[in-house]
Amino acid sequence: MTDIYLVRHGQASFGHENYDVLSELGHKQARWLGEWMSAAGLQFDHFYSGTLMRQQHTLHALTDALQQPATECLPQFNEFDFMQVVNAFLKQNPDQNHQQPDRRFWFKTLRKSMQAWSSGELSVGEHAETWPEFLGRVRDGLNQVMSEQHERVVVTTSGGVIAGAVGLALGLCAQDIIKLNLQIQNTSITRLIAKPQSWALHSFNTVPHLSSPERAQHITYA
Repeated sequence: MTDIYLVRHGQASFGHENYDVLSELGHKQARWLGEWMSAAGLQFDHFYSGTLMRQQHTLHALTDALQQPATECLPQFNEFDFMQVVNAFLKQNPDQNHQQPDRRFWFKTLRKSMQAWSSGELSVGEHAETWPEFLGRVRDGLNQVMSEQHERVVVTTSGGVIAGAVGLALGLCAQDIIKLNLQIQNTSITRLIAKPQSWALHSFNTVPHLSSPERAQHITYA
């Protein structure tokens, strides 16, 4: 049995040319989570992340705080290419495109794009990842972690992967997985208890390191 701590990356650079960079707040969120884990006396047997920079930098903040440097990057835990999905949706639905999109418009468009992608209604590209392939990749990542037979591990990843993992554990439909995805907070913890070929949800989307009144204002979703 493996206790898997799925951690979403810290706040990334939404609205900037390169989203895959932690913001200043994102670095703080990751550091605060590492400090909370250390203060709670948590010990982990292994640390994983996807290969994206925002995922790796979040993990480095945790391992620095815990003084446990051993890490492993697995591409199975990379986020799906959400920009490719959104751009394909806007190309297919030009009436949905705004010249000056704000944050609210972005999340609304992301939701619609994911719904179209997951239902097979969106033509993303000949070699683009499909929704079933994405969930299969997440399943493969969880199976690999479980096969290494560690007792407690951290996986720093992204909201889509975490929502997909929860969906696999609970047998959720695509629409419910998408709803979960859009609720996942930066540096939140979702715990899965992994057994051979099955996973049970222990807790979802918790931010104990941001629970104090002075830090609650630093809860973010991008």
